[in-house]
Amino acid sequence: MTALTQQGVLPVGIMVDGVLHRDYVLKPARVIDSIDAVEEVGSHNPVALMAAVIARQLTSLGTLKPEQIDYDLVCEMDPRDFNALEAAAGELSKKALPELTEQSPGSASGLPLSSLG
Repeated sequence: MTALTQQGVLPVGIMVDGVLHRDYVLKPARVIDSIDAVEEVGSHNPVALMAAVIARQLTSLGTLKPEQIDYDLVCEMDPRDFNALEAAAGELSKKALPELTEQSPGSASGLPLSSLG
C-alpha cells in the first residue's frame, strides 16, 4: 500500500545555505502532530499552531534533511509558500477521506438492501 502524500512546488521557495528549496512532500496530519504542535507553540495563536503542524507534515522540502524541517523554518517562509502548504494540507485531508457512497434508506452500510442477505 502506497502512503498517502501531497506533492508540489512552492511558488517562492526558501533559501537555506545558499540553496533554494521549492519541491515538497506533505504527509497527512495525525492527532499527535496537533498535540506536539500545541506543546511547542501553545494554542493562543492559530497561525503559529498551523505552522507547527505543517512543519510536522512536511516530509521533504527540496534537498533539506528531515531534521532541518521545523517550525522555525516554516516561520521563515514567504506567506505565499505558507498559504500553498495550507492549501495542499487541505487537499491531502480531502484525499484521506473514504469515498462516500450513496446510501439507500434503511441501509446503514451503504450496500443495497438486496446484497445484505
